[in-house]
Amino acid sequence: MLKKFFMNFENFIFDLDGTVWKWTELIKGFEKVYQILKRLGKEVYFVTDNTLLTRDGYAKKLQNFGIDVKPNHIINPSIPATKILKNKKVFCIGEGLITDLRKAGIKVTSSNPEVVLVGMDRTVNYEKLSMAVEFIMKGASFFKTSKSNIFINGNKILPGTGAIAKVIELTTGKKSKLLGAPSKYMVEVFESINLDPKKTVLFGDECDSDIALGNMLGYTTVLVTTGKDSTIEYLKARGINEPKLVLKSIEEILN
Repeated sequence: MLKKFFMNFENFIFDLDGTVWKWTELIKGFEKVYQILKRLGKEVYFVTDNTLLTRDGYAKKLQNFGIDVKPNHIINPSIPATKILKNKKVFCIGEGLITDLRKAGIKVTSSNPEVVLVGMDRTVNYEKLSMAVEFIMKGASFFKTSKSNIFINGNKILPGTGAIAKVIELTTGKKSKLLGAPSKYMVEVFESINLDPKKTVLFGDECDSDIALGNMLGYTTVLVTTGKDSTIEYLKARGINEPKLVLKSIEEILN
């Protein structure tokens, strides 16, 4: 059963990487947490800045782990990207992100794009980076879906979207605009869902993204130390980055 403190919330939002899973496996206890929340009639959403998969792809991956969730309960930067880049020609470094853009009718091209968009891409190479640099130097706008420099894959720490974007930033001298948490674009996505802040709790593993996003929305925020940020980062966190609570793992919300 849920601990008494969490029983008062109606909406539960979980970051994926480092909070729910480490990509190849669920973090211990989450499946039980999810089943209890659904049995209690709670609304459960998942948020991620990782655009390796489409929203449909994330739903299927969760379903394969025994988490029965619909794509409309997966929130990622593809949502604001397809909105603000509508009618634009886009050069995209990414995987699932490219599919989401094309599905929305956005032209993805390597010929005179108006926008360079960087998402997570396990096949990124010198050619893609060089093309992105060239287009930005010619005047293309520059966006990234995440500022996270790492991607947790099982027990491995790998380069994340932020690290890919940073190479381009250092080369061009141009700063990218963030579409993921805690940008105004992601705030607007959650505002459109219209969740009652007093009845909503967000769990994440990064103080300066997940937790900051939740705090900007007025949600109760909980840092779990199974991912990127440890207790040390929590002790350094101030203002918008400071969580209301810290747990060692998500299963600590249960009695």
